[in-house]
Amino acid sequence: MDGDSEMQEDAGPTFDMTLRATKNRLKEYRDERKYVEPHTRIVVKVSIFGDTHEALVDTGASHSFIDTSIVSRYDLSVSKATGFIGLADKTVIPRIGETEHLEVACGRNIVCAPFEVIEQKYALSIGMDLFYRFGFGITGLPDPEPSHNQLPEPIPDEKPPSLLSHLTLRRPLSLSLEKRNSCKTSDP
Repeated sequence: MDGDSEMQEDAGPTFDMTLRATKNRLKEYRDERKYVEPHTRIVVKVSIFGDTHEALVDTGASHSFIDTSIVSRYDLSVSKATGFIGLADKTVIPRIGETEHLEVACGRNIVCAPFEVIEQKYALSIGMDLFYRFGFGITGLPDPEPSHNQLPEPIPDEKPPSLLSHLTLRRPLSLSLEKRNSCKTSDP
């Protein structure tokens, strides 16, 4: 029994140190996630309640997200949610919840949709669920597989024959010169 009590006494401070270390690592992780190289991301200006914010266009995300600071700033209503969110770096974080439909303007497009709440650098991350609704698009990518919807390869243009070649085909130049010379010699 004395061994067990010694273990419990030792487990207390160790557990506290582990918990503190985990909390510190979580804070470091959150700080790291908030730093993003600006030149390697597609960022657009969006308007929420008339205020301008930056939104990350994330074509690798299936859903769109809103930062917790924006939720707090505008006192947005959030429906609590259970489950987890898998991030691109393979990290899994617990869900916080989802906002009610929020009106967001980008350029001339206005989208009204719910956003998943997470801590992130940008006010919003626009995922593929809202990508096309905002009027965004991706062009110029090769089609990885032949498709029945794919346009056929264009037929190369053929150069039409020139006027000179058309005349030459009808009357060879050498004949014309011979006729001209014969006409001159036949005149007295």
